Amino acid sequence: MLFMAITLAALTPSPSPSSTPLKTIVHVHAGAVCSSLHELVVPAARVTEATVPLFAGLQYNVQKMHNVYKDLGPGAGTGHDAAGKKFLENLTALPAANAEQYATRVLSNLYQIDLLLRDSYAKYPQGTNRNVDSLRQRIQNIVDLQRAYANALRVGSAAILDNALASAGDLSAFDRRPPPDAGSQTNVGYQVAEREALTRVQNPDEDPAVIGYVPARSLVARDLRSVSAGSLAANLHTEEVALVPAALAAVRDCDGQP
Repeated sequence: MLFMAITLAALTPSPSPSSTPLKTIVHVHAGAVCSSLHELVVPAARVTEATVPLFAGLQYNVQKMHNVYKDLGPGAGTGHDAAGKKFLENLTALPAANAEQYATRVLSNLYQIDLLLRDSYAKYPQGTNRNVDSLRQRIQNIVDLQRAYANALRVGSAAILDNALASAGDLSAFDRRPPPDAGSQTNVGYQVAEREALTRVQNPDEDPAVIGYVPARSLVARDLRSVSAGSLAANLHTEEVALVPAALAAVRDCDGQP
């Protein structure tokens, strides 16, 4: 779980009684990046972590509907034969209702991050600070991709209910995990970036590691509606991996801890 690294790193441990002299705090930052870290990035990371099991539940129920369709074959449920009756009984019961419930909860969580982004833009308008803009854009990308992915899964379940699918198709489109090649490339980049990001403390408002070694993409939410679920999942993983080292660099700069 990538975002747990952000939330754990940003936790400041409570001081415990000790006979050793207190350390002098050399770096104290309260600028735009540090404010955004604690008011946007960390809360958004917590919400995103809470969304992971919801996506798992959504995928499970959509997959369950796919399995019913695959077992019965195309055309099932359109007539009054026994196969059609079995199709309807299996498909219109719990899986469809559960899938919609999970999707609704995912979208509700994403709305919480929308509110955090709204407050951030009000406090630091676009162009005020490059590092804040970069962190915020990465979070916006993740939210847009998650929303598009959840809706793609909902459309898939609706298509099954309408018997609109041409065939059982490739069920890997509903897999939240990234393709092996995309995963290996981005994970290597993440490991390198993480090591470099945590090398030394810098001014968080000017630290290039907070922007990242690959500039944040500006995705357009409406353009994601026609993208397949599989591609959305792969791009979502890429955006998540890109945010983590940038956020960890901000944690290091602001809180003085890796």
